Amino acid sequence: MPTLQRSRSVTGAVLIASLASAALGGCQLSGSANGTSSPSIQLAPQSPAPVVDGGTITLTDDGCTWASNPGSTSEGRLTLSVRNDTDDYGLFIVHKLHPGRTFDEGRALISAIQDALKTGAEWPEEISDAVTEATAEAGQNSDVAMLTTAGTFGVVCSANTSPTGDILTVFLVGPLEVTRS
Repeated sequence: MPTLQRSRSVTGAVLIASLASAALGGCQLSGSANGTSSPSIQLAPQSPAPVVDGGTITLTDDGCTWASNPGSTSEGRLTLSVRNDTDDYGLFIVHKLHPGRTFDEGRALISAIQDALKTGAEWPEEISDAVTEATAEAGQNSDVAMLTTAGTFGVVCSANTSPTGDILTVFLVGPLEVTRS
């Protein structure tokens, strides 16, 4: 049976790219015009972006909700709280839609995955990339922090039999629109 894709390497690459981009934004090259001294890089001091509280995502047997979803925010740091109100293992995967894709397409994709879980059919083509994830045992809470870049984000919530077990159900909450700072 298919499982939701988890990609820690994507998460690491996104975070590294975001950190590099933020660091190079304040970068200045210095050196002599005749090239006799080697250039050096001086980073201008930058204050860290404030952390935006992204609200709380709650997984139940009947669905998933996102209380206090800010709806939109600027690029930067975001924290999410997750709550698993099921008797199963909860997985919360933050996804960023591919450019040109809509959140309605994401809803349709999740609906198709729900159908595939029941029938064993093939899953449809993915239209987003996993950015990060959080997990929570039955009845537990967890938090996740991340750097966001411009785009549309949603969170796929799933109830699973165990951390490596079968997916029982899957839902999508959002969207969160992130704009350039």
